Amino acid sequence: MSEACDIVENIFQAIKQNRAALAQRTIIEELAAPTEPNPDSSPEEDEIYSEELCITTAKMLIECSVLRPNLSRLAVELLTSLLEEDDENIQLWFLAGVAEMGPEDHPEVADLDAATYYLNHAKEMIEQLVNNHQATMTDFQEEYGLITHHLRLIEQIVATTSSSGNQGDEESKQQHNQLQLQQGGGNNQEEEEEEWSTEEEDDDDEDNDNMELSNK
Repeated sequence: MSEACDIVENIFQAIKQNRAALAQRTIIEELAAPTEPNPDSSPEEDEIYSEELCITTAKMLIECSVLRPNLSRLAVELLTSLLEEDDENIQLWFLAGVAEMGPEDHPEVADLDAATYYLNHAKEMIEQLVNNHQATMTDFQEEYGLITHHLRLIEQIVATTSSSGNQGDEESKQQHNQLQLQQGGGNNQEEEEEEWSTEEEDDDDEDNDNMELSNK
């Protein structure tokens, strides 16, 4: 599995370099580019940069992130760049949301706010298509179910995190109260010792006065 992750990451890097090179091409270079396929390039080289293979690579990066959490961030990078070119693709929005959630055991790489945004957008796109009679819910039954499932997962994660945070706050308050009680107890003891010392001094003064009277 580790070797598969290496291969997927290498494919991502190749795609990234190619897309960066294409982005730097000027309009003149774009117009001057040959419309016919390059006979010197292999079919694999032409295919590796297609949107379909980019999406497949993003899916594999998400799967491999279970072993290497940082790969989910590469999936986000790839998917967001694809969305800049095609923001009408529901699958891209959904996958971007899943990638932003990160692997379950590594919340440090997750961005749940971004995940919610992407998933809600995909959900709204499906609902809009259905409301405009451009599609039926049956057409998107599986996709819609997956989107709502992941949104529920995010709600559960947020609720659990919030509950843990509140419990931690409560424990901190209890510790603070205990500390105050201990400090308060110490202050009371000091006050009692001070009082006792003052009473002793008063008694000594009274004894001294009595002795002086008796001497007289």
